[in-house]
Amino acid sequence: EDDRPPLTAGTASPTSVPPTPSFSDEDVRGSAAAALAAVRPDAISDEELWDLMRGNVYQRAAAVEVVSGKKSANRFDVLVAMSRDTDPWVRAVIARQIAREKPVDGDIDRANLLRRLLANEGTLVARMVASTINSSPPDDGTDKVVGMLRGNFSAGVRRAIAAYDAKRNPE
Repeated sequence: EDDRPPLTAGTASPTSVPPTPSFSDEDVRGSAAAALAAVRPDAISDEELWDLMRGNVYQRAAAVEVVSGKKSANRFDVLVAMSRDTDPWVRAVIARQIAREKPVDGDIDRANLLRRLLANEGTLVARMVASTINSSPPDDGTDKVVGMLRGNFSAGVRRAIAAYDAKRNPE
């Protein structure tokens, strides 16, 4: 179920879930940028965004959140480009952001990107997407996301789908 490599000697693998940011030796620029972008989406300049995109895994994941918050016309194109990131954590954050958005009629590109991200090996991306479905309203858009998750071998994903199904069809 857990596709992250084991932690050794107190050091986190670059593909592990990011630790809670602190003000020790850890670089918190990504967390700070994501928090600022959540409050003021246009507060992060393009140059600052580019720096995040060239940074470590946590900064690249924060860049995804900044891009998603900007709501610019080309934001989906940027997410598509970023979806080629080698780290599964960044791809999982992209998939979560896409799954959270309400689809627009005929939004086949969004569905195709989400499907491609979910097709990757491991369960991290699917588990990240599954974490969004129970906070989403039962509707056609969420039903499509759930449909993409069905058949996933992760027990956590299957539990999330069962909970969503129970919410969607109470009996």
